[in-house]
Amino acid sequence: MKRLAFSVIAAVTVLFSVHGAEPVPAVQKFNRTYELGPGGLISNWLVLGNLPGILPPEKNRLDAIGGEEKVAPYGGEAVAIPTGGADGDLALTWKMAEVQNPELPWLMINTKGLYLFLDEKGLGIEKSIAYAYCNLESGVDQNLRLSFVGGEKLKIWLNGENLPYSGRDNRRSDWTPTLVPVSLKKGQNRLLVRIENMTEDEFFSASLVAENAADATDVKVMLPEIKEPPSFGKRLPGQDWKAIKAEIPPLAKSDDELFFGANLSRSMTLLESGGQTKRPVRIIFYGQSITASTWTWMLTRRLRELYPDTEIQAENWAISGWGIDKLNRTIKHDVLRARPDLVVLHAYAYGSWEWERIIQTIRRETTAEIMIRSAHIDRGMKEQTNEESTESILLRRLARTYGCELVECRKEWRDYLRSNNLNAEDFLADGLHLSRKGAILMAQLYERHFRRFPVSKPWFDVVRRYEAMRPLADRRSDEVQLIGEGWSDRAVNSVVSTGAGDSLKLKFYGNRIDLIMPAHNGSAKVLIDGKAPSELNLLHGTRPMGKGDIPADLMTYYTGPKMLEETWELKFTHVSGDHQKYKWTLTGSKTGPDGEGDNSKMFVSNSGRITIRPEDFLFNAKGANREKKELEPVQGEVSLKWHILPIRLDEVSCIPLKPEEAKQIHNSRYDVFYRYVTVVDGLPQGEHELTLIPTRPNTFSIEAIEVHCPPLWAK
Repeated sequence: MKRLAFSVIAAVTVLFSVHGAEPVPAVQKFNRTYELGPGGLISNWLVLGNLPGILPPEKNRLDAIGGEEKVAPYGGEAVAIPTGGADGDLALTWKMAEVQNPELPWLMINTKGLYLFLDEKGLGIEKSIAYAYCNLESGVDQNLRLSFVGGEKLKIWLNGENLPYSGRDNRRSDWTPTLVPVSLKKGQNRLLVRIENMTEDEFFSASLVAENAADATDVKVMLPEIKEPPSFGKRLPGQDWKAIKAEIPPLAKSDDELFFGANLSRSMTLLESGGQTKRPVRIIFYGQSITASTWTWMLTRRLRELYPDTEIQAENWAISGWGIDKLNRTIKHDVLRARPDLVVLHAYAYGSWEWERIIQTIRRETTAEIMIRSAHIDRGMKEQTNEESTESILLRRLARTYGCELVECRKEWRDYLRSNNLNAEDFLADGLHLSRKGAILMAQLYERHFRRFPVSKPWFDVVRRYEAMRPLADRRSDEVQLIGEGWSDRAVNSVVSTGAGDSLKLKFYGNRIDLIMPAHNGSAKVLIDGKAPSELNLLHGTRPMGKGDIPADLMTYYTGPKMLEETWELKFTHVSGDHQKYKWTLTGSKTGPDGEGDNSKMFVSNSGRITIRPEDFLFNAKGANREKKELEPVQGEVSLKWHILPIRLDEVSCIPLKPEEAKQIHNSRYDVFYRYVTVVDGLPQGEHELTLIPTRPNTFSIEAIEVHCPPLWAK
């Protein structure tokens, strides 16, 4: 399957205007600046799409606004692009999206970046394109190489000029990068990429490297400062769920359908009430290549269709080829600190211990509900038998033990094939992976579990909401304590501080704190157990990303005390031909050189911040020669990089209150715009105390505090 990928970090909506005859501003303002990712990856983009009906090029409707090379996000007012569809012209805007906030229906997200999902049937758009834009700020004039992987029918502009590479078919069966020389001038350099949707999914990734293949230096990615977007009445068409379902025979009702949704009560409530609460719902897909495929995005778009007023943040963190045993090593680098409300999990079993371990880990570290399934019917399975699979029996037990929603995929898939006189191959692309028909069937099997179960299971014991106005409304300070004379409850459902000596305190059991703040002015200092969160060791590490021919995949590493927010690089210096022995050096971007190690014994860095065990590496057979067992110097750069990121805030701010909203916040019960902010995550077990101290300009509003206490997190 081909995919189009960009990595993006910030999540806000951005505008663009077309600069045709108007001069390009000499200097732009920027509100977001980023470092290049591992291997020089350009990890942050603005995206625009999907633009329907623009092919073939001679009928490109962007010609009406000066041609596509003139399209760039320079702020100002949004422009209505004449798409000429059945609904008339569509007003489109540039948008940033991140793993935390994918707001476009055609986005796919995973840990390697942003995926523009260009499925013409899924979206009901016949042929389409998307654009990606970023500004490269170079400290000096320099010649670099732009490295592209994947993609087809690309068109690329640097500073308004076509790169010679443009228009080439870049598909490579071995994903060998295409290197294009580029000259960056000192200062701002505008990079614009156009990607055509020719088939289903397109993969594309871009990196900047020096001529000697080292990472580019003295380059930052910058995204321009823009005005707030207006509201548009028309939106791009989404998928036609009825038409998609009609592509395969109808799915019969399940014998257990009456009980569907029994273990999704919180997820369903959040989906149904999101329009009122303004609380985003975060869904994480985790597993192997089957989970990384199209059905997850059919399901996501279906949920967005069913709950249009709810912001659904769907992320796909699946890793092709990784079973439950390997995912147990990586889960702490992604899912556990992603603040999920629902984890949709499946990978092939490696024993009951591995499955039980990963479910326990999610239950111990998060308050997410969990959805698991048995395997679909592939070419090697006996789909025409009633024999129960050992996996089905195992997962059924785990679902009942840990309260997981179970999709009996194997049984229902087998019954579906039998009742419609179909073969397994009719829904497979290669004997195992799903074809489009298989993706449609899988999406339906999941979709019908998203329903309101009449007997709802309460969750107040895992996600506890503490009302900030309780001390004033009920004169009770057994939970939230409001200290100082400046607190009042003049705003609907919230308290407001205007006193210089005001503070709020709450003792709690839990590992995560979310604040719910209505639109207002002001900010507050955050303390946990009397300390600023930055004084606590609340950081987590991302998955390592490799550069060069990695002899072994680093599955995981362990962080120690006094961690810093920084980037770590492990460089392989020696490797044996059979890839069984390695030596490396470890360097932190702030810590500096931190030791040398090999895979024969446990490695603890000099600072104590990084620990790597021999079993944290997995043998990589690619390019290995079993006859060569002696260590030899590594040729070229072979390395792994990862980032240590904070999961705490020392200060929080309300969303600024506009004058026209002042009356609304006092008189409306459901239409207030709330900000949900996680101030700490990953606290150690035990009782803690939260303190909020309003700061400049000594006015601060808060409605409630949500404390997350995972079900297996010991009190």
